[in-house]
Amino acid sequence: MKPFGIDVVNVLPGPFVSRYGEKAVASIPDTGPASPYAGYKRGIARYVRNFVRPGGFGVMTAEEVARVVLKAGTVKRPCSRYNVGFFAKWGPIGRALSPDRLVDAVMTSKMHKP
Repeated sequence: MKPFGIDVVNVLPGPFVSRYGEKAVASIPDTGPASPYAGYKRGIARYVRNFVRPGGFGVMTAEEVARVVLKAGTVKRPCSRYNVGFFAKWGPIGRALSPDRLVDAVMTSKMHKP
């Protein structure tokens, strides 16, 4: 986009309170209560709701994210990337330092509860 005089700026927020969580949960296909995936899908829905729960650890308001978007769109020389919030700033580092099997075990424990 540079030849057209357009700066591309990424705003990468961590979890924030919005209607996104319920929209994400609503997008999980309904395969019926007898589906072998029913428990897993309930776990995913529970995880998503908890991840963006107001007052949850690292969960921001939409206004906090909007302030960074405004800044990115109005400064003379914006950064190419704005990681907003605890999870966006520190999550990639923690993930890079964690063995895959540990990450899999933690995520499984959070999502697969009948």
